Amino acid sequence: MICHRHVPGNQDCVRKGGHARGPALITLVWVTGVLKVVAGLLALARLWGRALPRWPLLAAVWGGAVLLTAYGGLFTLGGVLVVTGVIPASGTAD
Repeated sequence: MICHRHVPGNQDCVRKGGHARGPALITLVWVTGVLKVVAGLLALARLWGRALPRWPLLAAVWGGAVLLTAYGGLFTLGGVLVVTGVIPASGTAD
């Protein structure tokens, strides 16, 4: 993850070589990994028949949809801000 010096809280990021590696990011990566494993197991729920009620599957699917939409939307917004010149691209961006 490349960070921009004009975004609040990213001043330390530039000193660390341009990549954010704070505890919040590491936690987010681990939580995302666990959610992917859970999603994979829930995808196998069809094989389990009706062992699971319908509501946990729907909650997981809608929760995943909301999180992935927010994730993609934030990266799209960041790209648009860089392309339009609102946020300057870092020196290491290609």
